Amino acid sequence: MKISLTSKTTRDAVNLSVDCPRQIVFLRRRSVEAITGLSRSGIYAKMADGTFPKCVRISTKSVRWLEGEVLSWCEKKIKERR
Repeated sequence: MKISLTSKTTRDAVNLSVDCPRQIVFLRRRSVEAITGLSRSGIYAKMADGTFPKCVRISTKSVRWLEGEVLSWCEKKIKERR
């Protein structure tokens, strides 16, 4: 099994590849805010009502969002406006 961790930018995301074609990228809240334009409270409100991807707890005090899920949510919003 091959595992490699690399930092994309200064602690904004971590790439994880485990012998599979899919790459998993964890995003910090600030990155999610920048990508979506949502505020912190907006992100958590949408998570609570089930209209935004849930975060992944990576430690007792830290959560991240999966980049693919956040980008899929953005794409869905773009399709809804048409």
